[in-house]
Amino acid sequence: MMVARFNQGDMYVVELVSMTPLVGEMVGDEVVLQVRNLSIDQPIFEKAVQEAFGDGEVELLSASVKVALVINAETLRDGERDLSDAAAFLEDMSTRVLDKLAATPGWGSDGLIERRSPYDQLD
Repeated sequence: MMVARFNQGDMYVVELVSMTPLVGEMVGDEVVLQVRNLSIDQPIFEKAVQEAFGDGEVELLSASVKVALVINAETLRDGERDLSDAAAFLEDMSTRVLDKLAATPGWGSDGLIERRSPYDQLD
C-alpha cells in the first residue's frame, strides 16, 4: 500500500510504504520506506543508505533497501518532520541519502559523477 514516492533523478526512488501509529507506551509512528536503487553501484548504495538511516532498522533486499523508522510524535509537533506533506518528507529522506553518498568512498568515480544531482555538486 504505497502512498507516495520521490524519484531522485535516475539514481534511486524513495517510496513511503506505510505509516502506522504506535500503541502502548511508545508515542509516534512507525514509518516504512523503501529505497530502490536504479543506477548506483550496489555496495556504494547500500553503505550510503545504511549510514543515512542509522537510527532506523534497515533491511537489505536484492535491489532495494527497506527502512523502518520510528518517529516520535513530539518531533512531528515541533515541525522537524511533517508527515502530512508526504512529498516534502520523502524529499528530506532523499537528501539524507544524497548527503551520505557524497561522503561515501568511491562515489564520483567511474563516471558516477555525471549521474549526481546538482545538489551533490555544490561545495
